[in-house]
Amino acid sequence: MADRRTILLLAGLPGQDFSAIAEACAAEGAAFVALSREAVDQEDKSFQARLSRINRRILDLSGYGWADVRMLRQDASFQNIDSRFAQWASMRMQDLIAKAWEAAPADSGKPLVIAGDTLAPTIGIWAQAFTALDVDVRPVLLALTADEAMARFTEAFPGKIGIPGGPQLWLKHTLLALSQMAEQDAGQLTHWTDDQASRDGMAGLLKGETPVAFKAPDRSGLARNPDAFDLVSATEELLAQWPGVAGAERKARSGALLDSLRTMAALYGDMADIPEKLAAFRVPLTPAPTVKGRAVILHYHSFKNAGTSVDAMLKDNFGQLCDSREFEREEDMRPLARDWILSKPQKRAFSSHTLEGPVPDIPGVDILPVIFLRHPIDRARSAYLFERRQAADTKGAELAKTHDFASYIDIKMQEEYGWAVVNFNCVRLSMFSGAPGEEPSLERAMETLDRLPFVGLVEQFEASIRRLETLMRAYYPDVVLGSVLKNATRAPELSLEDRLQEIRAELGDARYDRLEAANKNDLALFERVNAFYSQNT
Repeated sequence: MADRRTILLLAGLPGQDFSAIAEACAAEGAAFVALSREAVDQEDKSFQARLSRINRRILDLSGYGWADVRMLRQDASFQNIDSRFAQWASMRMQDLIAKAWEAAPADSGKPLVIAGDTLAPTIGIWAQAFTALDVDVRPVLLALTADEAMARFTEAFPGKIGIPGGPQLWLKHTLLALSQMAEQDAGQLTHWTDDQASRDGMAGLLKGETPVAFKAPDRSGLARNPDAFDLVSATEELLAQWPGVAGAERKARSGALLDSLRTMAALYGDMADIPEKLAAFRVPLTPAPTVKGRAVILHYHSFKNAGTSVDAMLKDNFGQLCDSREFEREEDMRPLARDWILSKPQKRAFSSHTLEGPVPDIPGVDILPVIFLRHPIDRARSAYLFERRQAADTKGAELAKTHDFASYIDIKMQEEYGWAVVNFNCVRLSMFSGAPGEEPSLERAMETLDRLPFVGLVEQFEASIRRLETLMRAYYPDVVLGSVLKNATRAPELSLEDRLQEIRAELGDARYDRLEAANKNDLALFERVNAFYSQNT
């Protein structure tokens, strides 16, 4: 390119309408190009179609669905998945953009405006690619409050995006953009609330005026999802403070908020597997020299006990060397586990919802069993919220979708549901001690706590993960578990005590006390494990 020019990259939210922005660009004599999903399928070689196809290619490779609330089982920012992937994607885009440049609108002396409702996840890679092509790049996030986003999602996706899916989609796109713009001096955000504000604001950007400041709203109006509410508030606070925050602090705060979003997504099962192509950018782990024979991690994935988070970490470290399988229940499941592990000699990590203890004894194979516990009352509410939004026709999902939490608990406590919300942890742990087929008991569960090398606790997640990481490094020294759910400076969240108070208010004292009494064994286990981590951190 002979002449250096400026590009404004406008990252909007899914379903955003850019017509008012296009009008402002036309009035100011600036070229405007909107990436569109329709243009992806066009055969022409226009600049718009080519750029749209490039963006779609990167999204497909990375595994991000533009309107998907799920998070990848890896660091949520493209920039942090792996530096090699960011470099590769940027170089690949440079080549494609250079070829597309011949069809770019003529230079009018004004910035070329490129906008898209799928740019947020990829804006950092676009900025890298254009900068390498000797173009001045100004990434701009078209920020909205969560309430404004909900209204637009309702229009763009009727019947598809609801609470809590809407706030999660808003959080995902907003935080992905912020995390990639954090250290870019040219990165800006602006807040346009309607079409006229968009016209005026766009005209101002083209003239080099200061963007419209983001105004954080009174949060009392947002439909409250107990897990998303505080994260939404903290994100809006960062948006409002963004112009006055230094780059290092921007990076730290946006990264911490992304970690918190990942935590929420993992606990609710909103995680997507890393695509096979993307997994190739990671370095495989090798066993420690002291390991003789074979070492495997065996994860007993307990429903709503952060099992998805653990699976995410295992996949982040071992990639294709992880395996998962479900089983029909048998009185003694050790032969099934033994056959499974021996049938997959290359695999290093195994995970199953339905596999039960005891841990199998396999000559020549060191097994590190992993299981997590959770406060039984908090777990019951988490299970209800998960099943209420679950896209499944299971008995539990149907029950949650057709009943409020109080009715759900009344029905789930009935005998036909067994231990779904009654001493779930005690039953699971009892299976690791004593003879197969024995009735679950607190004594056997306590014996398991003494026997297993690791039992984690959701409410002490960070401490649990540090302990698990230490144990795993005896087998695989390069294991890093902190990259998935590291929340050292996490966003404000309700404490366990506050959540339990909310649950009591929702259930009523009598029902809450009945549920608490029914879970006396689980509460005893919780207190012991919680005390262990409190004393050893």
